[in-house]
Amino acid sequence: MTSSETDNRLPLVTGRELGYDVQQVNEFLARARETYEGADRSANRLTSQDLRKTSFDLVKRGYATRFVDAALDRIEDVLYERERAELLSDVDARRMSNAAIAHLVQDVKFRAGLRKRRKFRRRGIFASGYNCVEVDSLVEQAVQALGQRVTVAQLRESVFHRQWRGYDEAQVDAFIDALVELYLYQR
Repeated sequence: MTSSETDNRLPLVTGRELGYDVQQVNEFLARARETYEGADRSANRLTSQDLRKTSFDLVKRGYATRFVDAALDRIEDVLYERERAELLSDVDARRMSNAAIAHLVQDVKFRAGLRKRRKFRRRGIFASGYNCVEVDSLVEQAVQALGQRVTVAQLRESVFHRQWRGYDEAQVDAFIDALVELYLYQR
């Protein structure tokens, strides 16, 4: 399949909807397929973290976002399980990983303990960010879920409304990425 062709398994958006750029998605999925099948053994191979940080341009006649996101979530799960198996086979790496996970749990509990609307850095007076009440609610739910078997779908699908002087998006997104990794590790 060339990068300009569409993947028949992924539906295109209709009407005025915007979807993910077909060429970008196809190129990324080809790279992901190589990593998944083990063909890419280079240091440049995709990791589960690469999948969490991936974004595509929104265009007319693109792929429906929810289907692409679901496919990426499934690939991320597989890649993370492989990475985890490699990590658990190395005693020193496992010790370092356990320390990182303990630090992350401590950070989650610390953020939950902060006052409402003060859990993350706020945007400037003329800028909008994530809705503080919605993000605070997610942090509280995350703390309640620690130690339990949790699906990461709720975290992956988190959408926050915008508000003036809301939370800094980059800081909240990094926190959510860390939570996804924590929940995947706890499986």
